[in-house]
Amino acid sequence: MINNIILVGAIANDLNLKHINQFDVINVVLKVQRNFREMDTNEYKSDFIPVTFWNVYAQNIYEYCAKGDIVGVKGRLVCRQQTVGDKTIYTNEVVGERIIFIHLKSFYEKFKDLKLRDDGPEEFDEPTLEEMKKIIAIYDSKNGVKEKEESDGNDGKYGDEDFIDVDLTTEKETKETNNKKKKNNN
Repeated sequence: MINNIILVGAIANDLNLKHINQFDVINVVLKVQRNFREMDTNEYKSDFIPVTFWNVYAQNIYEYCAKGDIVGVKGRLVCRQQTVGDKTIYTNEVVGERIIFIHLKSFYEKFKDLKLRDDGPEEFDEPTLEEMKKIIAIYDSKNGVKEKEESDGNDGKYGDEDFIDVDLTTEKETKETNNKKKKNNN
């Protein structure tokens, strides 16, 4: 059985992190443009799809994203059934399992006053990978995050293949994966 949904769209709502029992949850509405034009208006319509993220994903979305940011989401469809009086109401939502931050305008805007280039233009445009690393280092140092050295050698502008990818596997999942690799190598 397969229950996978992949969406790319813009965040269409103001984000609000909620705490339910011991868990963090955030509800995101993604505006996803259809890939065909309407016959009568010749315009592209959009669907507004609710996506729910939990715990670390919810915290990161709340910290780094805002309305209008473009993200990619991998998740699963959950169908709920609720009886109200004599009527049964069905609702569908996507539970997000992974998110990719494709274009975080709100994140770039936080750092637009930083002078990263000596000869750069006056208006703020999307940073290069090296500039993005500086921005993240400054942000992390202000928030007490230890620096992590990584370089992929790409110092060009961000393209379709360049994005901030959030992969938050648990320590247990990482150990299980490493153990499986060791068994397969033996």
